[in-house]
Amino acid sequence: MIKNVINGSGQSTSTLIGYVPDLIDILQSRLKFIPNIELVPINQTYASLAQAIEDGTYDLVIGDVAVTATRRQKVGPRRVGLYMLSIVLIASYTTNLASDLTILKVGKIPSNRIGIIIGSAIEHYYLREVSGGSRKLYPLKFREKLYDSLLNYRIDAGFHDAGGAEYVTNNIDCSLTLVGESFEKGSLAMVTPKQWFYGQGLDVNILSLK
Repeated sequence: MIKNVINGSGQSTSTLIGYVPDLIDILQSRLKFIPNIELVPINQTYASLAQAIEDGTYDLVIGDVAVTATRRQKVGPRRVGLYMLSIVLIASYTTNLASDLTILKVGKIPSNRIGIIIGSAIEHYYLREVSGGSRKLYPLKFREKLYDSLLNYRIDAGFHDAGGAEYVTNNIDCSLTLVGESFEKGSLAMVTPKQWFYGQGLDVNILSLK
């Protein structure tokens, strides 16, 4: 996420915060590289990130990009051993929700009040396990829109990866809360080109962080 901070000169600047910038800092200190960090455009979908790696636009993508069969065919996902994809429901404190998915499956929350990030592994899970393939949902292009939509009462709940949701609710916005236990565990990955020259060194250092 982007946070505005005041520097030593009293000027307002923008900085990236969260578990991804923290991970980059650790890897930089170990691998001795100079990162050129770009925040992907807000209109870029998860599906297009793998294509951007294949086309050479990026050397490495770090974020909540889940490992899927289609993405594995195009690029070389590198599993982040200390962080597994696990989905949770997230809502504002003013929303009264039960602690399981039953409330969604039986329609206690209107489908157009459930925020889903389009093109993500979470969308695939929702279509497969909750909606039965129905796309009657509240579409979101990127994760920050999920927070805004919850806080502005455009939606009642949304799906989020567990690691990111815990970080946001504990460190960034305490007016949001997790609902129930996590579900649908799977692998989360960094995305690199296939046969990447620096791949082995990256793998070794990631595994050593456990």
